[in-house]
Formats: sequence, structure tokens, C-alpha cells
Amino acid sequence: MNFLVIADPVRGLKPKSDTTLAIVRDALARGHEIHWATAEDLFLWEGRVHARVDKIEGCAENSLPVTDTIKEPQSINSYDGVWIRKDPPFDTSYMGLCWLLALEEENVPMLNKPSLLLRYHEKMLPWEAVEKGFLSQEEVIPTFLPTGRRFPVPENFPRGEAVLKPWLGHGGKDVRQVENPQTPEPYTFLQPLMKEV
Repeated sequence: MNFLVIADPVRGLKPKSDTTLAIVRDALARGHEIHWATAEDLFLWEGRVHARVDKIEGCAENSLPVTDTIKEPQSINSYDGVWIRKDPPFDTSYMGLCWLLALEEENVPMLNKPSLLLRYHEKMLPWEAVEKGFLSQEEVIPTFLPTGRRFPVPENFPRGEAVLKPWLGHGGKDVRQVENPQTPEPYTFLQPLMKEV
């Protein structure tokens, strides 16, 4: 079978710990052909999504893959499957990738469907689980998620330390720890969390 991996650039990966490379090694060992593209390699042409791709020729344990560029752009729907393995940040570039790939969702099997990547935000997943009955509210840490308006922190929000995380952050960027977010102007704590990343 012929698979396309859409992920970060190969040269920036950590071969000892990257799970995508482990999947690629296993697929190659099973005789599958693997092509690799980044979000920047994709484009829409006449209603179809295409990509400039590299063929993975080999991927030894604890090593980066050996690649060979394929000159002709490939149509996404020509693959037996597409694995969306791009790391955060979940920013406008990531959303654009998902919107583009969503056009092909019915035409080719996708691991990590773009419509679901857009639908289920990681910071909302615990509350989705509460809503569906998989978790109780007591199992989730107290959470206040403003949408950017000047909302005060709720009166009954627990006193003490709080951790502030941006909606679109990743890898601990802009995560802040504060003491008693109950201040006259709690919005000042939240302003850095509302910016686009």
C-alpha cells in the first residue's frame, strides 16, 4: 500500500523519540511505500488537493529517514491512506491545513481526520467527556475559559494558585502560574492568552 504522512519537516524530528518515525519504520518493514509532506507542501488545484512529496527510502532505528524527492506533485486521493501527524501549535496555519484536507476526507482514509482535529480542541476534551458522561465534573480541575471578552473570574472560582494556558499554545509556551486570580482586573492576566500564535 501507498501512504502519505503529513507532518513536520523530517530534518527537525528527534529520531529516538518521534512516534511518527516509529510508525514509518514499521510500515516500511511491512513493505508499504511511504511518502512525506509538510503542511507547506499542500495546495488546491482544480478542486483537488495535491502535495509535493518525498519518498521515504529507508528509516533505520534512531536515525532520520533517507528521502528522495518525487518531482511530480501527487494527488492526495491517489493514496491508500493519509496520516496527519503534524505537531502543534494549533494556529491558523494548522486550521488551514485541516480545512484543505477536509475536502478529501470522503475520498481517502485519513488517520486523525481533519474535521475531528478542528472539532475537538485539546483544552475542551475533558469537558466533552463530562458532557458525554465519561467523567464527572469532580474529576476535572476547575476551569475558566473566556472567549476574549472582559469576563471577570467567577466569584466561586477556587482561591490559591492557578495555571493560565493559552487556547492556541503548545509545548508550555505562555503558560503562567498566578496566585489568586481574583483581582480587580483579572482580564490583565488573560490578555497574553488571547493572542494568535
